[in-house]
Amino acid sequence: MTAMTPVKRKRAKVKDDKVYLEHADELRYDLFGPTRDAQIAKGRVHFIHQGAHLWCDSAYYYEASNSVKAFGHVRFKQGDTLSLNCDVGTYDGAEELMVASKNVVLKHRKQTLYTDSLTYDRLYKTAYFVEGGKLVDGKDNLVSDWGEYNTGTRQAVFYYDVKLYNGNRLVTTDTLYYDTSKSIAHVVGPSKVTSKGSTIDTDDGYFNTKTDQAQMYGRSTVVDEQKTITGDSLFYDDKSGESEGFGNVVFVDKENKNQLNC
Repeated sequence: MTAMTPVKRKRAKVKDDKVYLEHADELRYDLFGPTRDAQIAKGRVHFIHQGAHLWCDSAYYYEASNSVKAFGHVRFKQGDTLSLNCDVGTYDGAEELMVASKNVVLKHRKQTLYTDSLTYDRLYKTAYFVEGGKLVDGKDNLVSDWGEYNTGTRQAVFYYDVKLYNGNRLVTTDTLYYDTSKSIAHVVGPSKVTSKGSTIDTDDGYFNTKTDQAQMYGRSTVVDEQKTITGDSLFYDDKSGESEGFGNVVFVDKENKNQLNC
């Protein structure tokens, strides 16, 4: 007979979903007020939830629903790369959602997002705004009505009345995808790019704001002073002024009164 040694199974660690109140100078209940189900914390208030920290001047702590309503100098911090400041914030521990309003500033690595209303979803690592916002990434400034920024992929997308400012360059469109790690903007739909001496019209264009190079697909046009090129796809270097076209290309040189079709 052979004795069998039982295999010890490792127990899965239970995820602690509780929002913890780490510190408050004052803590009380208002049993007869409008916040009877909340603990009222005041003075250097500090919460912790799954590695994230939330500080504020005062807060309603709803222990039963695992949520916090924070007021005054609200500061949310996750790891070493993400911080969020605002005047008023609501944190839902069950959904891992931080809803911030009034003077919102989200900082992630070298990017800073300014808005008056923002929702940050920790599960999907995405910040959303729908009441106007501005993303600052070095020399690039992006403004739009709606937008979202993923802190995991470092990709952003902007909708409606979008403007990208980069030095003397202005990009206007209604839909723009922006890769903060590569400084590449992708416009979709009717878009215009203006810079010193040149204008680009395209419905599908990629712009590298570091190298000043552009690639356009679909019927696009580049006007560089007295020269115009239109084609099914175009490549343009704003620094050198050189352009290259493919497919039903029309090149017009007004200064020398020349036109080339190919």
